[in-house]
Amino acid sequence: MTTPWTAAHPVDATLAAALVHRDFPELRDRAPVHLGSGWDNDVWAFGDLAFRFPRRPEGVSLLELELRVLPALAPLLPLPIPEPGYVGTPDPAFPYPWYGHRRLAGRSAEHADPEHLGSLAEPLGTFLRALHAAEVPSVPDDTYKSFPELRLAKTMERLPGLERTRWASVRDRIERRLRAPLPPPPAWRTCHGDLYIRHLLVDDTGLTGIIDWGDVRRGNPGMDLSVAVAVLPPEARDAFWTAYGERDEALEAWAAFYALHYGVLLTAYAAAIGDTTLLAAGERALTATLGPLVP
Repeated sequence: MTTPWTAAHPVDATLAAALVHRDFPELRDRAPVHLGSGWDNDVWAFGDLAFRFPRRPEGVSLLELELRVLPALAPLLPLPIPEPGYVGTPDPAFPYPWYGHRRLAGRSAEHADPEHLGSLAEPLGTFLRALHAAEVPSVPDDTYKSFPELRLAKTMERLPGLERTRWASVRDRIERRLRAPLPPPPAWRTCHGDLYIRHLLVDDTGLTGIIDWGDVRRGNPGMDLSVAVAVLPPEARDAFWTAYGERDEALEAWAAFYALHYGVLLTAYAAAIGDTTLLAAGERALTATLGPLVP
């Protein structure tokens, strides 16, 4: 987990322009601008559009799922999400499907002032209430993240990555908390499936959109509710749960379980790549679930 997966078919500016200008000649006056490269996609902007190109075969199924689900899901939600409007065709130079959508306003919430994260509580709760109530037939059932034993195994693999951080001193406490008994899981609902601070977009007015939907699934809502613990300050959580409209010990326990997993993964990953901004986000999640470190 130290670097994104090596791209099997990297997309540079020349290839991005060739693909987009070939399939959408009306965009030939727009030059590509690199927006970023993640685990699964290279993303290039053409004016007010963003185009996503899978970096590796494993990312293709995630992108194809977005193409099936997002057009039906977007109208049901109170915040913008990517809506595929430009679906490209594979060719020998790039053998995967790809698509473009209107760029969403804002920047990743990891770059927001931590003191302002509390303002996200009500819109996040309202958004998740709508998402978890959504009925979209093309959303598949989860086969991984909703199952605590599978999530636990993956997180245990990442615990050694904390050795280079100040959280190494409480590694045993983290492991005990990860293995603590949980209440029966809540009923499955439509979930984002990978909702953490990098997938929240914000600007000076607040929450502007939610991105990266390749893991959308019917699954344990605790996956998404973890943002109430991992992202929001403690004093804002009541507002989140009020906006969500449902709160009980089981939902809070599962939200904390997934928040701790995100804390471990983000902290280990950020320490490995030297990303101090993401490290701070991961450490906030660990503090929220374990309490502050005591020297």
